[in-house]
Amino acid sequence: MKRDLPNFWELCTMGVIRNESKFLSKRCRASIKQVVDRAFAGEPSKLEFWGVRSNGEAFPKEVRLYKGRYFGQDVVIALATDITERKRAEEKSRKEMEFTDSIVNSLPGIYYLFDQKGKFRRWNENLVRVGEYSVDEMLKRMPMDFFPVDEKKMIADKIKEVFEKGYAEVEGTLLTKSGKLLPYLFNGVRVTIDGEQMVSGMGVNIATRKEVEKMREEFMMIAAHELRAPLTAMKWQVSMILDGRTYGPVSDKLARPLSGMTESLCRLIGLVNDMINIGRMETGNLRLEPTAFDVRKLIFELSESFGPEAKKRGLELDTTGVGSMEVWADRDKTAQILSNLIDNAIKFTDTGKIKVITQGSAALVNILVTDTGVGIADGFQGKLFGKFAQAISKEAGRPRGTGLGLYISRQLARNMGGDVVLVESQPGKGCIFALSLPKGSKLG
Repeated sequence: MKRDLPNFWELCTMGVIRNESKFLSKRCRASIKQVVDRAFAGEPSKLEFWGVRSNGEAFPKEVRLYKGRYFGQDVVIALATDITERKRAEEKSRKEMEFTDSIVNSLPGIYYLFDQKGKFRRWNENLVRVGEYSVDEMLKRMPMDFFPVDEKKMIADKIKEVFEKGYAEVEGTLLTKSGKLLPYLFNGVRVTIDGEQMVSGMGVNIATRKEVEKMREEFMMIAAHELRAPLTAMKWQVSMILDGRTYGPVSDKLARPLSGMTESLCRLIGLVNDMINIGRMETGNLRLEPTAFDVRKLIFELSESFGPEAKKRGLELDTTGVGSMEVWADRDKTAQILSNLIDNAIKFTDTGKIKVITQGSAALVNILVTDTGVGIADGFQGKLFGKFAQAISKEAGRPRGTGLGLYISRQLARNMGGDVVLVESQPGKGCIFALSLPKGSKLG
């Protein structure tokens, strides 16, 4: 049986670097002498080369060379290993890496993979191109290096959320090496690689979307302003006709459709005003004039305004639970929020009462508006503060609003450092909404 490898004696004394060696392919003979010389100098060496089997087939070998003594002579001890399977595995891994690289680099946005210490483990060509960092520079970067100072905490919180909950997304600003600021939508998913948790995610440039949104918002603002003036004029004209003093008496037959027209015009004007408010908030043009004021006085004023409507519907508007508490907020915007909450409570309550209560905490004043109305179904409560959300269907015979009131109320409250939340609701038993606002003088 022919041997595949030279024996120990041949390796050590016969000279494995001879050109006539049957155990080395031609491509390896030129370089192996340098490796053997290093081993003779006492430096352990390793060499991969192509061996030749007895059937003439070339195959990969790894030889580790060590200096030794044999019968008083310096020799090189060589340990040879067939690494065919290892090379096959490496080639398979290389091809898989090339395949995944082609996928990652074909993604429309930037791709990143980083560990809990913030070290980037992988990224695509888009991140290098957009971020303006070289590959060597990327090895020294941290995720937080790609964001402006005022967004670092928000991004850090979102990264923490990924590790805790498994997924998160956020709109942020990508900061490039040259200082460019680019609007991006980022996401991240928690993955486990070799037992280590990491964040794998993408970022997509949303500059075009932002431009379209801005154009749409500007159009809506212009359209709303253009509509509000003629609608208001029409409402006053119809009111003057119904009054009977300017244009003469109005018959009952004509008064009914005119009254319906007035209600429709009021709803349209309300919708226009809502659209203007949303436009201002979404374009950053909302003007707030916060002052310190007592909410008790404001609530009593609103009670006088809404009291007749509540009485007309056979309801009691109870404000006995309102105490004197000072908040720091825009008074008109606070009145707008509370008006929406009280109006909703009256519209969706058939019997019982609407109560307004004030409560204080360390930093906030909470104003609760409770009712004994129809309540809100569990399945809808999560959508309640969305745009155009309508908890009660048209078929229920309830007054129809724009579906924007609670959305606007929450945004206004949050812009003032507070919030509007649904505390509790049971179908058929009523709701409890809470408006929270900062206490007293300006905080911070």
